[in-house]
Amino acid sequence: MESNTRKDIRRLLWRWGRVAATCARKQKELREYMDLIESVSDVHSSALTGMPGGGQISDKTARAAEKLMFLEQQYQGMIDILSKEIEQELRFKESMDNLLRCVEDPARTVIEMRYKYCWSFIKIANEISYSEASIKRLEGIAISLMEKNIRIRKDDTK
Repeated sequence: MESNTRKDIRRLLWRWGRVAATCARKQKELREYMDLIESVSDVHSSALTGMPGGGQISDKTARAAEKLMFLEQQYQGMIDILSKEIEQELRFKESMDNLLRCVEDPARTVIEMRYKYCWSFIKIANEISYSEASIKRLEGIAISLMEKNIRIRKDDTK
């Protein structure tokens, strides 16, 4: 039976493999919010002219401008959240890259193909001319090295 640490490492590797796609999706959302801010930022309340009692701001116009300013603040809040999430994902990727430095080829190549490119063990075996059993063994070796490295780091912090 597989330990929880090994399962956790595999989950982290799947997340590590998706960092680029996750960040790209979040950057797309950022651009959408920036476009929304741009579209509402040039709308402001303005004085009515040529009307009886002119020079005053219409209540409807003022309310609309206030709502748009509120939306702009909300969009900016979402931009801030997305920016922090992207930074967090990039820090996570850097941490995983550092952890993977303890894994040498061909095991590292297997990890990259499996978790970055989502290849099956069979496809990896065919690509690098190993048996499927050897690919699974190499993946297991890499996971074990990462697990040991995590334990060492935990011991260093005590």
